[in-house]
Amino acid sequence: MNIDNQFVRLDDLSIDHAQSLSEWVLDEETCTWWLHEPPTTLEKIESAITRALALRDTQERQPFAIYSKPLGKYVGETSFWFEGAGIEIGSTWMCREVRGTEFNQQVKQLMLDTAFNKMGYDMVTLQTDSRNLRSQRAIEKIGGIRQEIRPNDKITWSGHSRDSIIYHVHKNRARQMFD
Repeated sequence: MNIDNQFVRLDDLSIDHAQSLSEWVLDEETCTWWLHEPPTTLEKIESAITRALALRDTQERQPFAIYSKPLGKYVGETSFWFEGAGIEIGSTWMCREVRGTEFNQQVKQLMLDTAFNKMGYDMVTLQTDSRNLRSQRAIEKIGGIRQEIRPNDKITWSGHSRDSIIYHVHKNRARQMFD
């Protein structure tokens, strides 16, 4: 499934994206919040993509390479995650060049629109590290409502015990935010 709007194209992630994405993943700030060790070589990026594709094959995850139309290049990754009857947007990272701009909002708006209007969901979950204030502000900006904090929920690649903040975006609230 490839989806797009005037700013963003989300392409089904493939091993062919490894070289394009390798430019960005070496930026230390990009990897700060990752759960898994950052793939710092082309071989490790290919391995990470292979793992993501294996989860796609089990229908747990739908990973995408994020293409910026204004910049004319791939700038990160994101995914839909499926658990039971629910859907989550996660495993999102973007290069420094688009961080702090409206680009992330365009990506999330496209994904929410797809989840709500093409896939039939009424609610989407997002989660982030409690220390990641930039991510929290971005989720709230797209209509995310903080639901809970899960203390010591995950261990990051650096060994930090992460507290996860869980957000929900409801279809009607998202419609109000983007109309």
